[in-house]
Amino acid sequence: MTPALGLTVYHPDKAEHGYTLFAPMTGTSAYLIDMQGRVVHHWSLPYRPGAYGYLLDNGHLLVAGRTGKSPVPFGGVGGTLMELDWDGKILWEHVEDTMHHDFCRLPNGNTMVLGWEPVPADMVPHIQGGQPGTEHEGHIWGDYFREITPEHRVVWEWHGFEHLDVETDCICPLDRRHEWTHANTCTVLPDGNVLTSFRLLNTVAIIDRHSGAFVWKWGREELGHQHDPHLLPNGNILLFDNGWHAAHPMPRSRVLEV
Repeated sequence: MTPALGLTVYHPDKAEHGYTLFAPMTGTSAYLIDMQGRVVHHWSLPYRPGAYGYLLDNGHLLVAGRTGKSPVPFGGVGGTLMELDWDGKILWEHVEDTMHHDFCRLPNGNTMVLGWEPVPADMVPHIQGGQPGTEHEGHIWGDYFREITPEHRVVWEWHGFEHLDVETDCICPLDRRHEWTHANTCTVLPDGNVLTSFRLLNTVAIIDRHSGAFVWKWGREELGHQHDPHLLPNGNILLFDNGWHAAHPMPRSRVLEV
């Protein structure tokens, strides 16, 4: 039997009403659909999406693209970040080959981006966890955050290797040692601190904007390669736990509110 296309189930009394934005990672399009599954807007992209796209308050689309120029072969690669107007015209573009996964437009008009960088060589032997001998060409890649202005000037940055602990922030023992953390979330909270998710550490964390120190870390022995933590209006955090390599007895995907 050929599977049905389009909207298949809709219970208005159980659904959050609004529009849904999605950009299939195997194509070069972004779509906005309504609650009936109808496409109400479509953007044609110059690249395959680099994981995420967001609809800004002004109606523009902020979306990452895969340029094919990333120095690493890991999942989540990007390379360019574009702001498109409603008609698909590129109004702003930031190119940084090491960008990956997520990004965030700030109220001041700046943009926070997430990227990879090599961990200093002298730290590599001391980082715990992962499968021995599986570094990427002898290196381990870590993560950075950078706040950039519309003119591409860096006004703040954070480097994971300066704040992570080689003893306690251990790579999942079933994963390779080519990355220390594989961050997949970049969210600036209302107080200016940064909420992130370190997939290979099974940890979600909040980074203090002023000191760079962690003000909150949670998830070890509980999560299994999680994604997409975000702040709820009640102050809690909602996230998706993939359940991969999880410590709990029955690995499964689940949504958690913490």
